[in-house]
Amino acid sequence: MDEYHRALGDFVQMFSQVETALADALQATAKLAPDVGNALLSGARNVETAIGLMGRVLDVKHIQGIKRDIIRYVIGQLSVINGTRNSILHHGYIIKRGRFVVSNRQAVHLTSRIRTIVVSSAILDDMTDDLSRILGILTIHCVSYTFVSRSWKRIYQQELGQPWRYKSPQQVPPVRRTRKTPLGRQHQPRPSPL
Repeated sequence: MDEYHRALGDFVQMFSQVETALADALQATAKLAPDVGNALLSGARNVETAIGLMGRVLDVKHIQGIKRDIIRYVIGQLSVINGTRNSILHHGYIIKRGRFVVSNRQAVHLTSRIRTIVVSSAILDDMTDDLSRILGILTIHCVSYTFVSRSWKRIYQQELGQPWRYKSPQQVPPVRRTRKTPLGRQHQPRPSPL
């Protein structure tokens, strides 16, 4: 198996673990009993849905301070990774000049929405590393904080100050062509009616 596909497999595996932890964190943050949480949140296995619901729970439960900051920190990066994940898994890749290129070109109706990303095993490894951190942080701060050893808590407290490894590529907007008014038909300012 080549390096890209090994990294892709690791990434997909870690992402599925984070999806489960996010649903558990949502249930714990909302303070739902496990059976009630499973019944109500069964549709929240989708990351976008779970992130949206988590934001609502933070607002309704009036969660403030460090716990809110931690959750926002984590779901911000998870949203970035999820966008890239969706492009990789739903649109596939082409090999262009020896690089794996992912694009949603076939699925969008406006050229302004086209997203093209070059993906490598290093990028997948960076996202997997960030997902591993997200998994640990969600587990410690939202799900089972009381059951985690002090040394693990200390490690993940230090992790909060570290930058994420994966950075979403900046999308360059398409060049817009402007129509130039022919020289003979330049618009003259209208005189004021007053």
